[in-house]
Amino acid sequence: MALALGLWKGGSLGLGWQDVDLDARTLRVRQTLQRIGEETITKEPKTPRSRRTLALSPSLLAALVAHRDRQEFERKRAGARWQESGLVFTSTVGTALEARNLTREFKRHVAAAGLPESLL
Repeated sequence: MALALGLWKGGSLGLGWQDVDLDARTLRVRQTLQRIGEETITKEPKTPRSRRTLALSPSLLAALVAHRDRQEFERKRAGARWQESGLVFTSTVGTALEARNLTREFKRHVAAAGLPESLL
């Protein structure tokens, strides 16, 4: 999502399911997720240009549908431990992802794909 749509890390982490319209094949960027100290907060994007509606390609749409299904499986598996956040990208118990963990995973995938570190 971030690579295909040019979303910043905070915009990706702050994306909520209410911002995704699978029927219209669009998503709205209207909030970012940030950690300040021990607290995770959502904020509006810094600039009006950052608040936008983006079209989803067929491959991104399919990826989101598959991701939604995986998240539903994780919700059922977690049971009472699930903490509903409404976010698209969550931990296996529904909580917001940590930006540093996302960065670490991204670096791992870049290395595994044999891409240059300059992409980071």
